[in-house]
Amino acid sequence: MLRCAEAEFCVHPVEVCDGVNHCPNGDDEIICSYQGCPENCACIPGTLSCSSLINIAELSPEVKEFIKYFKIDSSVHHLRKHIKGFMNLLILEITSPDLNYICHEMQNKQVDLTYSPSLIQATFESNSIRELRGDCLGVQKFLKILAITNNPLSIVPSVAFRNLLALTILDLSSNSITHLVRDVFYGLNSLHSLHLKNNPIFSIDIRLFGEENLLNLRYLFTDDYQLCCIMSSANIQCSATGDYFSSCTNLLSSRILKLTIWLMGLSSVTLNIAAFIIETIG
Repeated sequence: MLRCAEAEFCVHPVEVCDGVNHCPNGDDEIICSYQGCPENCACIPGTLSCSSLINIAELSPEVKEFIKYFKIDSSVHHLRKHIKGFMNLLILEITSPDLNYICHEMQNKQVDLTYSPSLIQATFESNSIRELRGDCLGVQKFLKILAITNNPLSIVPSVAFRNLLALTILDLSSNSITHLVRDVFYGLNSLHSLHLKNNPIFSIDIRLFGEENLLNLRYLFTDDYQLCCIMSSANIQCSATGDYFSSCTNLLSSRILKLTIWLMGLSSVTLNIAAFIIETIG
């Protein structure tokens, strides 16, 4: 929250740099017209978009405090250091082959979101994230949209999304996730949309959608129609790549497949009877 210099009230980060003076002297808008945009960055009020973070240290703490949208599209070392200081950040987008972890002890190749507790949207697309560790995402009390896509992500622990009470959209598509454990979505009762497409998932705990999980889920996107079958009793619109031969209600829904199996069975019986007759006569 931004405290106005000559007033006894604070301005929410959403109202900072929105073109309207909420403080008597316009404290919430003055900082938005900062000068000295770092090299390889595009700067407009409240927004910082960088293809290189070499000179990001040039930004003063005062300027960092009022950046609301930060986009990183570059190869960058010491990523954790560059994120630090953006306390009122609302939207963060990172595309960097150097990002291997979210919340991890390896400081040079991770991003620690505890430095930005006001986030409402975080996108990590086409990075090198292999696993999520810890529950540092849980500090994001206002986070509504989380997208971790097109990464070699394979391990998602049960505590990864815990306490994300405001989350409405979770996009985990186009990763390498193979297992979904029972409590991985525990407590996400505000979640409306879950994206799981393009993952080689072969193990799903059927209790994943239990009584205390995903109570308000309305849209599910997956590659496995059987997951839609599990959710068929709930009021959920499930989009999945169908199985040409089977469906939730009919394991052999294809007429061609039924006819083929019937003919194979009939042929087998006929040949067995013929063989029996030949042996008997012989």
